[in-house]
Amino acid sequence: ALLNLGRFGQALDMFVRAFQGYALKDEFILSIGSPAQYWLQVLEALGSWHQRALCVRAARLALSELPDAAPEVPALWAAVLDHTLALGDWDEAFHAVCAQPTAEAVRMFALTLCERGQMQRLCELPLETLADTVEAALLARARERGVFFAHLYAFRTRRHNHRGAASAMYEAAQRAELSVRTKGRAAVAATRDALMLCANSLATVEKS
Repeated sequence: ALLNLGRFGQALDMFVRAFQGYALKDEFILSIGSPAQYWLQVLEALGSWHQRALCVRAARLALSELPDAAPEVPALWAAVLDHTLALGDWDEAFHAVCAQPTAEAVRMFALTLCERGQMQRLCELPLETLADTVEAALLARARERGVFFAHLYAFRTRRHNHRGAASAMYEAAQRAELSVRTKGRAAVAATRDALMLCANSLATVEKS
Protein backbone atom coordinates (compact mmCIF):
# COMPACT_ATOMS: atom_id res chain seq x y z
CA ALA A 1 0.00 0.00 0.00
CA LEU A 2 2.79 2.43 0.85
CA LEU A 3 4.40 1.82 -2.53
CA ASN A 4 1.14 2.54 -4.32
CA LEU A 5 0.87 5.79 -2.35
CA GLY A 6 4.35 6.85 -3.39
CA ARG A 7 5.69 6.65 0.15
CA PHE A 8 8.73 4.70 -0.88
CA GLY A 9 11.05 5.55 2.00
CA GLN A 10 8.41 4.51 4.50
CA ALA A 11 7.87 1.31 2.56
CA LEU A 12 11.55 0.42 2.85
CA ASP A 13 11.48 1.17 6.58
CA MET A 14 8.51 -1.18 6.87
CA PHE A 15 10.38 -3.91 5.00
CA VAL A 16 13.35 -3.48 7.35
CA ARG A 17 11.17 -3.63 10.47
CA ALA A 18 9.40 -6.70 9.14
CA PHE A 19 12.71 -8.46 8.60
CA GLN A 20 14.12 -7.48 11.97
CA GLY A 21 10.93 -8.48 13.76
CA TYR A 22 10.47 -11.87 12.18
CA ALA A 23 13.78 -12.97 10.73
CA LEU A 24 14.46 -15.42 13.54
CA LYS A 25 11.11 -17.14 13.28
CA ASP A 26 11.09 -20.41 11.35
CA GLU A 27 7.72 -19.77 9.73
CA PHE A 28 8.98 -16.46 8.32
CA ILE A 29 12.05 -18.10 6.78
CA LEU A 30 9.90 -20.83 5.28
CA SER A 31 7.51 -18.28 3.78
CA ILE A 32 10.22 -16.32 1.95
CA GLY A 33 12.69 -19.10 1.17
CA SER A 34 15.68 -17.41 2.81
CA PRO A 35 16.63 -13.99 4.21
CA ALA A 36 18.52 -13.27 0.99
CA GLN A 37 15.45 -14.04 -1.09
CA TYR A 38 13.49 -11.61 1.06
CA TRP A 39 15.88 -8.79 0.26
CA LEU A 40 15.91 -9.65 -3.43
CA GLN A 41 12.13 -9.37 -3.41
CA VAL A 42 12.41 -5.99 -1.69
CA LEU A 43 14.81 -4.84 -4.41
CA GLU A 44 12.43 -6.04 -7.09
CA ALA A 45 9.52 -4.18 -5.48
CA LEU A 46 11.45 -0.91 -5.17
CA GLY A 47 12.98 -1.32 -8.61
CA SER A 48 9.56 -1.66 -10.20
CA TRP A 49 8.93 1.91 -9.00
CA HIS A 50 12.34 3.11 -10.27
CA GLN A 51 13.54 3.94 -6.77
CA ARG A 52 17.23 3.49 -7.44
CA ALA A 53 18.57 5.23 -4.34
CA LEU A 54 16.36 3.11 -2.12
CA CYS A 55 17.41 0.00 -4.04
CA VAL A 56 21.02 0.80 -3.18
CA ARG A 57 20.10 1.29 0.46
CA ALA A 58 18.18 -1.98 0.54
CA ALA A 59 21.00 -3.90 -1.12
CA ARG A 60 23.52 -2.49 1.33
CA LEU A 61 21.28 -3.48 4.23
CA ALA A 62 20.99 -6.97 2.81
CA LEU A 63 24.75 -7.25 2.40
CA SER A 64 25.21 -6.24 6.03
CA GLU A 65 22.89 -9.06 7.10
CA LEU A 66 24.32 -11.84 4.94
CA PRO A 67 27.57 -13.80 5.21
CA ASP A 68 30.12 -13.00 2.51
CA ALA A 69 29.80 -16.51 1.11
CA ALA A 70 26.04 -16.33 0.57
CA PRO A 71 25.24 -17.19 -3.06
CA GLU A 72 23.08 -14.08 -3.43
CA VAL A 73 25.91 -11.68 -2.56
CA PRO A 74 27.14 -11.25 -6.18
CA ALA A 75 23.60 -10.38 -7.33
CA LEU A 76 23.28 -7.80 -4.56
CA TRP A 77 26.59 -6.17 -5.45
CA ALA A 78 25.55 -6.21 -9.12
CA ALA A 79 22.38 -4.36 -8.13
CA VAL A 80 24.41 -1.78 -6.20
CA LEU A 81 26.64 -1.26 -9.23
CA ASP A 82 23.76 -0.96 -11.68
CA HIS A 83 21.82 1.56 -9.60
CA THR A 84 24.81 3.66 -8.52
CA LEU A 85 26.00 3.95 -12.11
CA ALA A 86 22.54 5.11 -13.16
CA LEU A 87 22.57 7.64 -10.30
CA GLY A 88 26.07 8.87 -11.10
CA ASP A 89 27.35 7.88 -7.66
CA TRP A 90 30.80 6.98 -8.94
CA ASP A 91 32.46 6.38 -5.58
CA GLU A 92 29.83 3.90 -4.47
CA ALA A 93 29.91 2.24 -7.89
CA PHE A 94 33.68 1.81 -7.64
CA HIS A 95 33.25 0.30 -4.18
CA ALA A 96 30.81 -2.21 -5.67
CA VAL A 97 33.29 -3.10 -8.41
CA CYS A 98 36.07 -3.65 -5.88
CA ALA A 99 33.76 -5.84 -3.79
CA GLN A 100 32.91 -8.06 -6.78
CA PRO A 101 35.59 -7.39 -9.42
CA THR A 102 34.22 -9.54 -12.22
CA ALA A 103 35.23 -8.74 -15.77
CA GLU A 104 31.66 -7.71 -16.59
CA ALA A 105 31.43 -5.38 -13.58
CA VAL A 106 34.72 -3.70 -14.47
CA ARG A 107 33.67 -3.38 -18.11
CA MET A 108 30.31 -1.85 -17.21
CA PHE A 109 31.93 0.58 -14.79
CA ALA A 110 34.68 1.72 -17.18
CA LEU A 111 32.45 2.13 -20.23
CA THR A 112 29.74 3.96 -18.29
CA LEU A 113 32.24 6.47 -16.91
CA CYS A 114 33.57 7.10 -20.41
CA GLU A 115 30.10 7.55 -21.86
CA ARG A 116 29.16 9.94 -19.04
CA GLY A 117 32.17 12.20 -19.50
CA GLN A 118 34.08 10.85 -16.49
CA MET A 119 37.26 9.75 -18.24
CA GLN A 120 39.50 11.79 -15.98
CA ARG A 121 37.92 10.25 -12.90
CA LEU A 122 38.48 6.77 -14.34
CA CYS A 123 42.14 7.56 -15.00
CA GLU A 124 42.65 8.84 -11.46
CA LEU A 125 41.12 5.87 -9.63
CA PRO A 126 43.42 3.43 -7.81
CA LEU A 127 42.58 0.61 -10.20
CA GLU A 128 45.65 -1.52 -9.42
CA THR A 129 44.81 -5.08 -10.50
CA LEU A 130 41.71 -3.89 -12.38
CA ALA A 131 43.66 -1.73 -14.83
CA ASP A 132 44.30 -4.46 -17.39
CA THR A 133 40.61 -5.37 -17.46
CA VAL A 134 39.67 -1.71 -17.93
CA GLU A 135 42.15 -1.39 -20.78
CA ALA A 136 40.81 -4.53 -22.46
CA ALA A 137 37.26 -3.19 -22.19
CA LEU A 138 38.25 0.14 -23.72
CA LEU A 139 40.11 -1.55 -26.58
CA ALA A 140 37.20 -3.86 -27.36
CA ARG A 141 34.75 -0.95 -27.40
CA ALA A 142 37.11 1.20 -29.48
CA ARG A 143 37.12 -1.46 -32.17
CA GLU A 144 33.33 -1.29 -32.16
CA ARG A 145 33.06 2.49 -31.85
CA GLY A 146 36.11 4.42 -33.03
CA VAL A 147 35.53 7.33 -30.65
CA PHE A 148 36.72 5.14 -27.81
CA PHE A 149 40.27 5.15 -29.16
CA ALA A 150 40.56 8.61 -27.62
CA HIS A 151 39.56 7.17 -24.24
CA LEU A 152 42.03 4.33 -24.62
CA TYR A 153 44.76 6.80 -25.58
CA ALA A 154 44.03 8.93 -22.50
CA PHE A 155 43.96 5.91 -20.21
CA ARG A 156 47.26 4.53 -21.47
CA THR A 157 48.91 7.95 -21.40
CA ARG A 158 47.79 8.51 -17.82
CA ARG A 159 49.38 5.20 -16.87
CA HIS A 160 52.61 6.21 -18.69
CA ASN A 161 52.13 3.49 -21.29
CA HIS A 162 53.15 5.80 -24.12
CA ARG A 163 53.95 3.01 -26.52
CA GLY A 164 50.46 1.62 -25.97
CA ALA A 165 48.99 5.09 -26.41
CA ALA A 166 50.81 5.43 -29.73
CA SER A 167 49.43 2.06 -30.80
CA ALA A 168 45.89 3.19 -29.98
CA MET A 169 46.22 6.32 -32.10
CA TYR A 170 47.84 4.45 -34.97
CA GLU A 171 44.91 2.04 -35.04
CA ALA A 172 42.54 5.01 -34.85
CA ALA A 173 44.32 6.60 -37.83
CA GLN A 174 44.00 3.41 -39.85
CA ARG A 175 40.30 3.24 -39.03
CA ALA A 176 39.76 6.88 -40.02
CA GLU A 177 41.70 6.43 -43.27
CA LEU A 178 39.35 3.65 -44.33
CA SER A 179 36.43 6.09 -44.19
CA VAL A 180 37.99 8.83 -46.34
CA ARG A 181 35.87 7.94 -49.36
CA THR A 182 32.63 8.30 -47.41
CA LYS A 183 33.52 11.05 -44.92
CA GLY A 184 35.96 13.09 -46.98
CA ARG A 185 37.82 15.91 -45.27
CA ALA A 186 36.56 14.98 -41.82
CA ALA A 187 38.19 11.57 -42.13
CA VAL A 188 41.40 13.10 -43.48
CA ALA A 189 41.53 15.46 -40.52
CA ALA A 190 40.82 12.62 -38.07
CA THR A 191 43.63 10.57 -39.63
CA ARG A 192 46.04 13.50 -39.40
CA ASP A 193 45.16 14.24 -35.76
CA ALA A 194 45.51 10.60 -34.73
CA LEU A 195 48.91 10.31 -36.40
CA MET A 196 50.10 13.47 -34.68
CA LEU A 197 49.12 12.07 -31.28
CA CYS A 198 50.80 8.79 -32.22
CA ALA A 199 54.01 10.68 -33.05
CA ASN A 200 53.87 12.64 -29.81
CA SER A 201 53.58 9.44 -27.77
CA LEU A 202 56.47 7.82 -29.63
CA ALA A 203 58.56 10.93 -29.03
CA THR A 204 57.84 10.56 -25.29
CA VAL A 205 58.96 6.95 -25.45
CA GLU A 206 62.27 7.98 -27.05
CA LYS A 207 62.87 10.67 -24.41
CA SER A 208 62.30 8.21 -21.59
